[in-house]
Parts: sequence; C-alpha cells; structure tokens
Amino acid sequence: MSRIVSPWLRNRSNAAARVLISALFLSACAQSAPVTNQPSIPDSDPVVAVIDGRPIPMSEFEKQYLRSSGFGYEPVTDTLAAYQDFLERYVDFRLKVLEAREAGYHELDDLKKEIQGYRNQLARPYLLDQEVTEPLIEEMYARRMEIVEASHILLRLGPNAPPEDTMAVYMRMASLADSLRLGADFGILAYKYSEDPSASRPEGSPGHGGYLSSFGGGKMVKPFEDAAYETNPGEVSPIFRTQFGYHILKVHSRRPMPESISIAHILIQIRGNTAADSANVLARMQEVQDRLASGEDFGIVAKDLSDDRASAPQGGLLQDLAYDAGLPDVIIETAYSLDEGELSDVVDSGYGSHLIKLIAYIPHPSYEDVHDDLKAQVSRLPRAKEAEKQFAMATRRALGQSADSTLIKTWAETMAPDSLFRALSGDGFDEVTQTSPIATLGDSTYTVRRFTSFLSTVASPPTRDPLSFIWASLDLFLNDAAIQYRIEELEAVDPGYSQTMHQFREGLILFRLMEDSVWTAASVDSTGLESFYNEHAESYLYGDRTRVISITSNSDSLLQMLVDAVRGGKTLDDGIVEALLDSTYTVRVDTTMIEGVTNSIFDQILEREPGEITDPASYNRGFIALYHDGIDPARQQTFEEARSRAVNGYQEILEKKLLDRLRDKYGVRVYPDRLHMAFTRRATSVSISEFG
Repeated sequence: MSRIVSPWLRNRSNAAARVLISALFLSACAQSAPVTNQPSIPDSDPVVAVIDGRPIPMSEFEKQYLRSSGFGYEPVTDTLAAYQDFLERYVDFRLKVLEAREAGYHELDDLKKEIQGYRNQLARPYLLDQEVTEPLIEEMYARRMEIVEASHILLRLGPNAPPEDTMAVYMRMASLADSLRLGADFGILAYKYSEDPSASRPEGSPGHGGYLSSFGGGKMVKPFEDAAYETNPGEVSPIFRTQFGYHILKVHSRRPMPESISIAHILIQIRGNTAADSANVLARMQEVQDRLASGEDFGIVAKDLSDDRASAPQGGLLQDLAYDAGLPDVIIETAYSLDEGELSDVVDSGYGSHLIKLIAYIPHPSYEDVHDDLKAQVSRLPRAKEAEKQFAMATRRALGQSADSTLIKTWAETMAPDSLFRALSGDGFDEVTQTSPIATLGDSTYTVRRFTSFLSTVASPPTRDPLSFIWASLDLFLNDAAIQYRIEELEAVDPGYSQTMHQFREGLILFRLMEDSVWTAASVDSTGLESFYNEHAESYLYGDRTRVISITSNSDSLLQMLVDAVRGGKTLDDGIVEALLDSTYTVRVDTTMIEGVTNSIFDQILEREPGEITDPASYNRGFIALYHDGIDPARQQTFEEARSRAVNGYQEILEKKLLDRLRDKYGVRVYPDRLHMAFTRRATSVSISEFG
C-alpha cells in the first residue's frame, strides 16, 4: 500500500484533514465503484455484507482488515469486536463513496482540477523514484558490499572539447592500451604517461603508478565506478571517458567489503623540522604510552595529549568508519588487524605518529536500514541526473522521434544569433511559426510554441553557437516530453501509482460529500444547531474555574517589584500594573480561566488563595507572574460559548442520519455473526507465527 501523503493536506483544517486521511486509509482497502457481473462466491467464502446488491465476501474483508492493521493510521486490535467495528466502518466508507459518485462529485470541474494538481505533484517524483532512483540505490547498496582495488591511467580532456582534440587524446590512450596488451607494466606506463598528478609521485606515496587503493560504491564518479565493477580482477578495462578525460584501469582484486569499525586514536605530530622537534615527538609518545601502561583511561589520555583537534575532545573516538573511508592505508591496515579492545603499536602516517585502539566491528546494515541515507546520497550525485537523462533517451528511442531539421537549419542560417536567442526565449516568432510542428515523439506532435514555452522555464544549454544551441535545447525538450509521456501512461501501467491515485480520488469526493452534507450543514443551520444545544444544554457546563491574571515581561526585576507590592498589601486594582506599563520594558497582562489541572505553569496558582501571586518565573523567553483573581462558580455555558462543541455534536447527528438514509437507499445488509471465522483464522495464524 502506498503511504504517500500530499502536501495538499496542509491546506485543510486539522479536523477535516484527519477525516480525509481516514478516508484515504479506507480507500486503500476498497474499489468502491459499483461492480457488475460479479464472480460467484464459493460456499467456503461467506458474504459478510451486501451494498447495492454487491456482496462483500469474507476473503475481501480479511484482506482489507489486514491492510488496515499495517497502515499505521489507526491500529486495529485483534478481537472479534474489532473485526465487527471495522466491518461497520468499512461499509460506511463504501456507502459514502458510492453516494458521492452517484451525486456526480467526481465530475465537478474544481475536483478534477484538484485531482490533476495532485497527479502533477505526485507523478514525476513517483516515476523517477521507481525508474531512476531505486535502481541506483539498489546498485549502490550492492557495490557497498564489495570493495575493488584498482589502478588507472588518465589522459585529460574537457567535457566540451572539440572533435579533433577528442580524437587525438583517444588515439594516445589507444596506443597505451596496445602497449598493455603487448605486456607493458601498468604501473610504469601510469608513472610515465598518466596525467593524474599523483601517478608520478615517488614510490610509496599515495597514487604512485596510478594506484588508487581500495574503494566501494559511491566513492568514484559513475562511469569510473561502472568500469571498475565490470572489469574482472587481473584484467584491464576498455577505454572509457569521464568528465576528467579518457581512462583505462586495471583491477587488482575484488572482495567482500569488510565491516565498518569504530576506533579511537591518539595522534602526536611533529612541530618543527629540527632534530629536537623529532625527539620531542618521541618523548610525547612515550608519555602517552607510560600513562596508558599505568592503567589510565585511553579517552582521558587522548583528551590531554592527542594533536587531533577534531577527535581529542571525544577521547580520540572515530565512529562508523568504512574500510574505504579515505584514511591512510597504514591506519586502515593496522586497525583491521586488531581485536576489539586491543591497542596497536605506534604507527606512522603522513599526518604523524598514532596509537590506535579498536573499539568495535560494526555489522553491515540491512538494505532497509540504509535505504533513506542511500537515497539522499544518490540524489546529490551527478549519476542521478545522468540516469534520468538515460531513462528519457531510452523512452525516446522506444517511442520513435523526429525533428524538423529544415526549420532549425533555416533559423540558424537566416536569423542573427541575438535575434534567434530572443525569439527562442520568448514569444518572438510569428503565429504561423509558433503553431508549426517542430518535433514528434510517439503519437504526439509538438509545436514551436510548446518548445519555446519550455525553454523559458529551464536553464539554457551552455553554448552560444546558434545551431548547437537549438539542437541541445531540443534535446532537453524531448527528454522532458519523454518523461511526461511516461507520466501520462503511469496510472494505466503501474498498480502502485494507480492505487495511490484511486485513494486520493475516493477520499476527495468523500470529503466533499461530508463537507456539503454534514460539516458545512451543521455550521450554517443556526436553527437546528440552537435546537440541538437546547436539547443537550445540560452537557455544556463549566465547573468551578480559577480566574488567573498573568503578567509577563522581559524583566524579572520589574515583575519582582510588582510581586513585592502585592505581597505588601497592594492589589492589582491599585494601579500598580499601570505604573509598570509606564516603564521602558514591555509588560503584558492577560486573564485566563482554568478548570482543574492543565499540566502547565498555570497549575502553580491552584496552590494559592485568591489575592496571592507567584514569584517571577522563566516563561516563553521572558518572565511571568500569576495572580489568583478568585473563583468563578460552576455554570451552564451560553450558546456562543458552547457553539464549537455543539457543532461537533450536531455533525455526529447529521452524519448518523446520512448513513441511515444511505443504508436504506442502497439496501445494506451486514452479517457480523459470520466474522468469527475470519477472527479465528487470523488468531490461529498469529499464534503459529509466534511459535515459529
């Protein structure tokens, strides 16, 4: 069941929104349009209700009940009474939707517009989640479970390089690939020819000979990552291109990703270039080891002596480190050689000398546990936009496409560039041109006006060459059109999306029926509402209420002066508040009636007598003092005071009348005594699952 909740709900009142959510919840459990030519129901599947001649079999009821239990909006307790209650609510829901359809609410223009707005709001992210984001998340998770060790050779080339430069760089890389096939050493070629600056570093330095160490999914740009995971260990990849240029890589190994770890470390860094500075490092590390050997806590020593300013305040702790977190190889290798709780010998990295303590190994999380984090990571990476583009282009190829190249060539050859750019970015073409077709996709034809309207809403391609600009812009336009094409067919081909839209439509027409027949009717029927109030007047009572005068200010000393004055015999009627109002501080005076405990600061006054005042207390970024101004005795509420409660009660009466009328109109028959079979079956299955 889809759990998508539209931001549309934020524009509704809270009470109405709750009713609509309840309607959506039950809508998820129903296909409420009248159904003809019903299949026969086997004797083993008894009917539990009949609405307008349509039977509801036990199997359907059980399915809807189980869905409601897992929906999370209103948990259902597994009792026979709960089954019977759900059946009544389910029947009520079906009746309301049936009546709303018969009344033609689904044909109202404003509701159609609202449904279309919801569809537009939901469809694009839903489609791209299913077709683009989810596959990337699954791939990312799978690649985070494996780690690749590789080296590469890079020949740099800008993403917008001219064709002649592109060919020249490719041919140079092809020559290196030929040398590798003839047996040349990959590291030596990388050292000599790679344009990754780290490749020519001295032996032992990071990146020497093109060596990249080990990495998992999400650490490299997508084309590089694809090549690494698609090349077998010991083999060299084909030539491939990224935004940095052309690459070839050699995979040394691929193995399961080790578990993440939590470590703590103490770092001692050299503070100069002299022999004395080096001796100082040794002396300080010896102090660390001596304190640890004496039994002192690692965290305390790290706080006192570690030069890692980020981790020292946390006792040297570095949590949830993946194997490919980017730490120096010597740190990773040392940490993973330790047992939990074990302390390493001194190791030297490019940052200084370390002592490392392994706190714990952290098991790999499940896909479900990291799904949302991976989704956020994928959405930030360029691969998400590229995958969306590839999805659109695949759709274009599948549907078939064409463009009026003659029209485009004419524009480029006959219009000055500035005039052409202005025409494309606005409404600069004449009406005949605007209505002319410029492209087709599947069975859809797109005019120049559609094309220019699209361009006015998106960033233009980064080129000022007229012909290149038009073709690049048209590429963007057709990608968007392809996604829109898939959106428009989504409801017909995707059951999950179709169900979500069904829920929204049914919930919306039910909402409008209730709005017209119950909620608004109760509010505007003044005569009926007042009559209802008079019939139930004894229900609308105030108990004894304490009258509280609250004085708030941003100055506690000012309030203390008021408190002292009251306790010295003054009353609020003596003008002391007015005197305070003349001060340079803001003072606010309010009267609040409280009936019983409120679980707020106002409860302090319940312990006081009339005429007493509390000490100033912090409140709402300021200060407050509370004055007990006496007790208002219990009394009946006036009609205006009780109006909101009376409206709620009157709405319940109107809703009951509506449902009684609908049950009669649609010939409802309910058989709650037959639910014991479903309840017994459910209780038995739960018991079996609990005992394995």
